[in-house]
Amino acid sequence: MKKVVFLTLMLVISLNCFSAPASKETIDELFKVTQTEKMMDSVYGQMDGMFKQMVQGMNVTEENKPILDSFFVKYNTLIKQEMSWEKLKDPMAEAYASVYTEDEVKDIIKFYKSPAGKKMVEKMPELMQASMGIVQNLMKNMMPKINQLQKELQEELKQDSTIKQ
Repeated sequence: MKKVVFLTLMLVISLNCFSAPASKETIDELFKVTQTEKMMDSVYGQMDGMFKQMVQGMNVTEENKPILDSFFVKYNTLIKQEMSWEKLKDPMAEAYASVYTEDEVKDIIKFYKSPAGKKMVEKMPELMQASMGIVQNLMKNMMPKINQLQKELQEELKQDSTIKQ
């Protein structure tokens, strides 16, 4: 019995070793059916919203608002340039290929082409926005605690530096 289990296990392992990694073309099709580029644009828009909410919570004076607005424009430009879909696509495709086999990606594509999969893609921006709202609320509640930790750290570092002198 142990030999049968061992041989079965070895067969399964060997079959997995011979599974072809997902091809670039298949992964590109997955990106297309999941509208990944469009989803990335949605993420950028949500980041804009989060930043604007963060700024509102900072109680910035009217005279400093143009400085912050200028920073915001530069920050957005940098993020969109350095994390553009053009720069992310190939490394993301390589990551998918390292995790999924060709057959697995084809099965995932089948799902996304199904009515449930299409509905999931259609509703994803809405779900992401709701998720970001949850994270924003958690961050809002967590910020005073983070600020307190930062103050404690600064105090500890200040005390440590006075001891070493």
